[in-house]
Amino acid sequence: MSAGSAYAPTPRTQVRRRAQRASYDRAVVHAILDEALIGSLATIIDGEPFVQPMIHARDGEDIILHGSGGNRMLAALEAGARACLSVSIIDGLLLGRSVPDHSFQYRSVSIHGVVRPVTDPSEKRQRMRVVFDHIIKQRWEALATVDDDYLATMKVLILPLEECVAKINTGRPEDTPGDPPHAIWSGVIPYVITAGAPQPAPGAQPAPPAPETYARR
Repeated sequence: MSAGSAYAPTPRTQVRRRAQRASYDRAVVHAILDEALIGSLATIIDGEPFVQPMIHARDGEDIILHGSGGNRMLAALEAGARACLSVSIIDGLLLGRSVPDHSFQYRSVSIHGVVRPVTDPSEKRQRMRVVFDHIIKQRWEALATVDDDYLATMKVLILPLEECVAKINTGRPEDTPGDPPHAIWSGVIPYVITAGAPQPAPGAQPAPPAPETYARR
């Protein structure tokens, strides 16, 4: 594992195109992973590429992945297939005056590695608590019980934060020489993810209030 404040680049994480956008800073990687709610998990199964959306949660230098015990992708990872998890946050639409000058302002992280399955029931419970609290704060504490039988049906895998890189674009569009200034609007349209007002489930609600509306940013 990399020591200090940065992860060591590897052949899989070395960014070559637009290398100035890459960051191996540990705090930068952690912040993006903690803000993003979902990522794309990829692997190879029987020679074919597969990718699926996956809730993740960071626990120190570990990424927690979980799903049904019958999940084919998690089973392949548990058996030793290599994993790649990618998360992205869009911060704005970058609109230039020419086709090449269109892009996103974004922050992303890619993680490569081999997972470790969690088999100890007490560790599995603790890791799942981290996942729930990543989705919404203190949710696990609010649940009266978490059934052991349910936990037994879940796969919980740990992907170490050893081989990873962040890529960030905070640029703004630039005028192309020769383009008339009135040709088309150019600039950035910011994007911000916010939570809306809670919508109660059907039926009578218990005494505790709904979770407070909050933004993840």
